[in-house]
Amino acid sequence: MDRWRGGLRYDEMGASADVYQVSGVQQNLGPEPWRASAMVDFNPSEFSRIRFQYTYDMSSRTGQVNNEVLAQFLFTIGAHSAHTF
Repeated sequence: MDRWRGGLRYDEMGASADVYQVSGVQQNLGPEPWRASAMVDFNPSEFSRIRFQYTYDMSSRTGQVNNEVLAQFLFTIGAHSAHTF
């Protein structure tokens, strides 16, 4: 069993018009919102996983950058159909 995994993700939203008019004056919504993430996780056993993720988030139309860090611990308790105990 491979105990280490890594991943990359990129999201971009372009569903709305970037230019519109209000009272005949052209408005601009700014750059297209997007974000990129990188993650690594480790499986210390078949019943648990530790994951770390970093996200660079430019989804605000104002251009504000959000840096997000996620630490996650996943675990399974009890018998399941894959094994008999």
